[in-house]
Amino acid sequence: QIPPSAQVEILRAKAYLELNEPANALKSARAANKLDLTSHPVYKLLAQAHQMQGLMEESISPLETYLAYVPDDPEALAWMAQALLTREDYEGAFEFANKALELDEDSQAALLARGECYLQTEKMDEAAADFNAVLRVDKNSFAANLGIARIQISRTLYGSAYEFARAAVELAREDRQKAIAQYWRAKALIGLEEYKAAAASLEEVLQYPEDILPALLRNDALTVYKQVITPTPTRTPVSQGTKP
Repeated sequence: QIPPSAQVEILRAKAYLELNEPANALKSARAANKLDLTSHPVYKLLAQAHQMQGLMEESISPLETYLAYVPDDPEALAWMAQALLTREDYEGAFEFANKALELDEDSQAALLARGECYLQTEKMDEAAADFNAVLRVDKNSFAANLGIARIQISRTLYGSAYEFARAAVELAREDRQKAIAQYWRAKALIGLEEYKAAAASLEEVLQYPEDILPALLRNDALTVYKQVITPTPTRTPVSQGTKP
């Protein structure tokens, strides 16, 4: 039986999550957790509040605790897959995404996580199938649009890649997403030999502060930018391993 005071904090945390106030939700979930360490739902709330703030690494520990007691929750399994992606643990992420999809074949989060695993391991057809499955349900999915853009670049289908990357730029909800989408849009523009537009896109990317843009991506953007602004730009080989 959950103590009444813990129950109140749980309800408060859920309300804050509904209001899209994850920082406040986290405070309430932590309060509930202090009051009752044995309440399993609290660990899921802690994970959700962390993930809604982009704190993926911090969500792993509460998810491990929650899934130890509730191993068949497809939502939590998908969240774990998403969190492991940020560690570049593609094997682990793939396993959790598959478990989630066995329980709920329509799980958008699990399809996106598995699609990313496929893309990072260069299984482009499988990645495209998962991202397209998401787009059929939600054509405004940032991650799915970006995923297809990256796949199309690997297939040298630059016109199509540009359209998906452009959509991703428009759908970006935060600066980090926007920067990553602009980077891939620039890659598509280079493929189309639109070097001036590519340079402008890369200039935008490089203006973002270091804490927003992943270091690998920043370095690559700078290298590509220098090549693009030379009088005779050479097309650069596209590395699909660049982490979004």
